[in-house]
Amino acid sequence: MKKLLVALTIAAIVTASCEKPFHGSDDMVTTSSSSGSGSGSGGGTNISASSVPSAVRNAFKTRFPTATRIEWKRLSDGNYKVQFNLGTVRWEAIYKPNGTLVKLERD
Repeated sequence: MKKLLVALTIAAIVTASCEKPFHGSDDMVTTSSSSGSGSGSGGGTNISASSVPSAVRNAFKTRFPTATRIEWKRLSDGNYKVQFNLGTVRWEAIYKPNGTLVKLERD
């Protein structure tokens, strides 16, 4: 019984230490094991950063100033999807044209 308790304790510690911190509203964060488009909003059309409204770019830069490998897409519903890295972790965020974050997903 002690071995089982020790094993469960170790597993809980390892799991908790592997989680990445997120600064923001947890109700917008999801995780995904697939590389799909996420919320069913379609894959979108690749666009340059200069084609993204400044409100969206500014909101993204403010929230994720250390993001790398940034790729923008315009979705069929008019929103903007950005895929990016924070360290070695790939993330995806969806913004309304006014800069409001709609969804944040860890790939």
